[in-house]
Amino acid sequence: MSRAYRGAALGVLIASAASAAAQVPGLSGTVIVTNKSPSTATIIDVASGRTRATLPTGLGPHEIALSADGRTAVVTDYSGPVGTRKTLTVIDVAGARVTRTIELGEYRSPYGIQFRPGDRVVAVTSEASRNLVLVHVADGVIRKAIPTHFVGSHMIGIARDGRRAFTGNIGGNSVSELDLVSGTFVRSFDVPPPPEASIVSLLLRSCVCAATSKS
Repeated sequence: MSRAYRGAALGVLIASAASAAAQVPGLSGTVIVTNKSPSTATIIDVASGRTRATLPTGLGPHEIALSADGRTAVVTDYSGPVGTRKTLTVIDVAGARVTRTIELGEYRSPYGIQFRPGDRVVAVTSEASRNLVLVHVADGVIRKAIPTHFVGSHMIGIARDGRRAFTGNIGGNSVSELDLVSGTFVRSFDVPPPPEASIVSLLLRSCVCAATSKS
């Protein structure tokens, strides 16, 4: 299971490794770190602690999504001049190389990102356009754009079956529920201001969503 860690200066994603990697003998895996100011992503081998590569991304890389097989990472390029902020950087983890940059067009300020089951499509929040965008990674094509109806749709949680998503909307003090199959807005929940992240767990027919508020 992968774990993502966020900080004010960088984002970290750990593939096939525990958070206490340095303390567990014989542990293997990969750590991917986004470096905002230099606009790069660093791939680190857990076993040796050595940097395998530092790769260029778009301006201000922020969040990272990792495919279930650990082979592909997708980075949201969040910063840049007005009118930019509209790309994703796709990384071949094993090959330690950037394979493509995906243009999001009008869907600017991509922030939260997560793979849907099957590892083919990522769901990405677009803060500037108030949408959640579904992007086919291999084709680099936007499949759907789903309105969240609130300002600052930030982080995203996706149900295990991949059918529903929930976005934390910082500007709207709300969480939006979205149907990823039909591509429609379902409803919203009011939460204490300002909501940032959402975590979704689907258990049988019950969906539990947890949203964290940014202090």
